[in-house]
Amino acid sequence: MKLTVLLSIVVFVLLWWLNKTPTFDYHVIHLSHRTDRMNNIHEMEKRIGQTINIFKASGPSVVEGFKPGEVGCYQSHMRIMDTPKNTKYSVIFEDDFIVQPGFHSKVQKIIQDAGDFDILYLGNLDGNHAEHVNGDVYKVDTTRYLTGMQGYVIKNENVWKITSKLEYKKAIDLELPDLIKTGDVDGLVVWPSIVGQNSNLVSSIRV
Repeated sequence: MKLTVLLSIVVFVLLWWLNKTPTFDYHVIHLSHRTDRMNNIHEMEKRIGQTINIFKASGPSVVEGFKPGEVGCYQSHMRIMDTPKNTKYSVIFEDDFIVQPGFHSKVQKIIQDAGDFDILYLGNLDGNHAEHVNGDVYKVDTTRYLTGMQGYVIKNENVWKITSKLEYKKAIDLELPDLIKTGDVDGLVVWPSIVGQNSNLVSSIRV
């Protein structure tokens, strides 16, 4: 009888923990000819201690009003968001990203602290953050710029809210914050940022 009760408690605790621990995987957008960036990916993969799935980026293309690299960037982010995934959340990087040791456990806690969202920026180039939500999670300051998509989390079941609203009006890292500002997309930011950009790698976008 005591053993049965003990086993029931263990199973309950296990199920509770599995439910509390967010399930997520890692993806990185990568142009195959950029071997310097592949080296960066491998280095960051070792630092995170988790497998990072390589997603083949779209190359430069011509769309009026955009630089060719911006088009490839836009298409790559749209495609990776729309790709079916088996996890509740996905962490998406651009291949010039940098993280610090302990990153994986930080992301676990951040997702738990964030509650419901569509997209959660793990880094931004403007230090954007407004009202405190919980832990290191903040609402977006819609009066300021929010640029940089070097690392972010999407809730996979909500991704349609993002991709159905994007319309190729401007570069994706400028158009997406507009959707957050209007309330069409529920966006949050982490502050201080936990994903940066490797300044030693030449940009493939603003060309």
